Amino acid sequence: YSFGGAKDQANEDLEAYRVGAMLGVAGFTVAVGYFDNQESGLAQTNAQKGVDAGTGFTVGAGYSFGATAVSIGYITTDIQTSQTTEDTYDNLSLDVEHALAEGLTVYGGLQFAEASKGVASAADDQAESTTVVIGTSVAF
Repeated sequence: YSFGGAKDQANEDLEAYRVGAMLGVAGFTVAVGYFDNQESGLAQTNAQKGVDAGTGFTVGAGYSFGATAVSIGYITTDIQTSQTTEDTYDNLSLDVEHALAEGLTVYGGLQFAEASKGVASAADDQAESTTVVIGTSVAF
């Protein structure tokens, strides 16, 4: 739970919460989470109109075997921008990593994202992307 006063008195104070759980057994891990930002930071006039700062949930699963780990994750977010319009964001992530040696790991991932401003008739209010991530991590 987070809370705090707004710097600008015309905006709503910060008040948000997040909950989640993770369970791991025999190399398998599953996690879920939910968040609600309520009206945090919004102009008070918008908050009175039913606008919110966003809610969403996450879910993920992974498996580790030896020096390799694979995972899949999904996040979705909804932001009520007016009484009748809701922006959405969805992201699916597939990832793998492998430890080549102590402190040296290679990894890769594929992400599919989709965003919508809530106006189904306007093509420029929707976007899709695919991202490929390849890298190395060195720790010493």
